[in-house]
Amino acid sequence: MKQFDTVKKTMFTFAAVVMMTIVVLVAQGTTTEVYASGSSTVIYYDNSNWSSANIHYKVGNGEWTSVPGERMERSVLEGYKFKYTIELDEAENVTFCFNDGNGNWDSRYGTNYTAGAGIYGVKNGNVTEITDELYIREDSFSASKHYVYLGLDVENFDEEYSYTYTLTQLKANCGLEIFKPQVGSRDGFYTDHLPMTFTLYRSGEFKLDITVTDKAGKTAFYTKTFTVDPLAITAITPDVNKGVVGQEVEFYADCENVYSYYLPMSTYWTVEKDGKILILDRFSECSRYFKWTPDEKGRYTISVYAKDSSSDEAVCSTTFEVKETQDNIVKVYYNNSAWSTAKIHYGINGNWTQNNGIEMKTSDDPKYTWMYTINLGEAENAQVCFNNGAGQWDSRNAQNYAVGTGTYAVIYGNVYHIAD
Repeated sequence: MKQFDTVKKTMFTFAAVVMMTIVVLVAQGTTTEVYASGSSTVIYYDNSNWSSANIHYKVGNGEWTSVPGERMERSVLEGYKFKYTIELDEAENVTFCFNDGNGNWDSRYGTNYTAGAGIYGVKNGNVTEITDELYIREDSFSASKHYVYLGLDVENFDEEYSYTYTLTQLKANCGLEIFKPQVGSRDGFYTDHLPMTFTLYRSGEFKLDITVTDKAGKTAFYTKTFTVDPLAITAITPDVNKGVVGQEVEFYADCENVYSYYLPMSTYWTVEKDGKILILDRFSECSRYFKWTPDEKGRYTISVYAKDSSSDEAVCSTTFEVKETQDNIVKVYYNNSAWSTAKIHYGINGNWTQNNGIEMKTSDDPKYTWMYTINLGEAENAQVCFNNGAGQWDSRNAQNYAVGTGTYAVIYGNVYHIAD
């Protein structure tokens, strides 16, 4: 690889001998060279075809780095994808070229690039000196009702920097009032990565404005508008497809964006038939489950109302059909006297009950400990296993038990078909 001729230093003698920097601007298509002693060279590089870049270089008359060179980091400077800083020590210049790590090189057609101390941008075979401005760029961002996290990359700051911020709510959900802007500041930062966390306890649309100022007075700005979704109940799921008169059914509310920092989410359920509310079941704290035993057939509307600590409110309803009797059912007896509680976890056509399953009832047959009746719907069988609600399981060594229409007993790892 060929190195350009360096620019000779010129000595000026006054009361003392002072080393001066010579700046040579070369015609379009050649390099811009700035040489200085005892400082660094910052190289910004852009190549839209590369997802990563290495810089292969030598400082002064020293040795080249090992091929493929050093991996360049991502740049925050607009118009350039990559960045790398090279310490010159006592040398006057650095000679360099680039590659993508996959055999593709940019060596300026074999002539390489050369630069001295300063900040430079390399693009399309040209080297351009970059003014020493302050730059910031978003590196990572996440927002929820609990908090907002923002990671900023800060570059080209002198000595240290400080920031001020304003977090403004533009729009509130559920008819709530818009809260007052949060304003704050901090100083004394020395690293190029700035992590910031803001307390946020409600949903809505927000705007974040940040001003970064370094020791020399250079300033950069960052603005972001974002949305935090409100509490939502996405579905109400029963543990059986259709109900049977006299058989308990359990409903589960799937919720999203719940804020419960101070208090748990509060809910209450209603059961409605023919426009009349039959049950109004209130809770003082969160319960996403609701158990109900219908006493007559018909089509019911099951609703759940929820409110979390951010004062977001949500409601969801579903219809549920109850029949007088159900022929396609399976009654499961289970023996395990070591457990004070037993839950049955079962799946029909691959659809399993929520979490640990459903609590079984005390058996009506003294030969067994527990029992539960499953509505198979249109299915022919179900896969079942059991647990005590405290982490102990009986799943037949993870193979589960298979039961069909009729009555079955599960005893000591075996399943018996008692009657149809």
